[in-house]
Amino acid sequence: MSNDKLMNLIGVLGIQKPKLNLAGNWPFKTLKNLVEARLLREENERINKLHDLQRGAALKAEMERQEQINRQLEELTKTERHQREMIEKQKMEREEQERTQRLKQIRAQTSQPEISELRKDGSRIIGSAFVVEKEPAVTTPKSSKLENGELKERAEEVHHSQCEAIRTFARIYEMQNPGEWVEKNCAFARQYFQKTTCLELRQLFDSCF
Repeated sequence: MSNDKLMNLIGVLGIQKPKLNLAGNWPFKTLKNLVEARLLREENERINKLHDLQRGAALKAEMERQEQINRQLEELTKTERHQREMIEKQKMEREEQERTQRLKQIRAQTSQPEISELRKDGSRIIGSAFVVEKEPAVTTPKSSKLENGELKERAEEVHHSQCEAIRTFARIYEMQNPGEWVEKNCAFARQYFQKTTCLELRQLFDSCF
């Protein structure tokens, strides 16, 4: 770099000129060092600004990506929650269908035709419920005793069938004390044990547990 160009750069860059040397000349070596140092500082500032811009752009891109990830996670969470709700709804519907089917079976088992038969203890089965009604002690012929024995056997079969239905009914509604439960919820239970009074229902439930 010529001395003239060097002096022009000093003026453009606004560098303070050093004092003349003892010979009355400009210390061009010192001036050159000053110019190079100023140019290097400006280049360094430019690079730093560029890095700042790049970091800002990278940070902005990272923030946008983070927002995109958050939106995707939110959508996935909604989808997962919806799937869980659908699975739970299907499970509840399936359980309700199974419960309804079991209750239909109970209703079919407990809706026996009108009968009046003896149990071993002498009480009668009336309709689909047991009513404690003792038969008067009478002397019967041998054939009559045989007939009563057959009636008792059939009564036991009916009672066993009813108790199976009642135990299933108790499991469905998770009864801790079936007798007390049916007494408190008699109106509801009578939907499945028709032609039976609340007292008969309590006696019937107690006889099965």
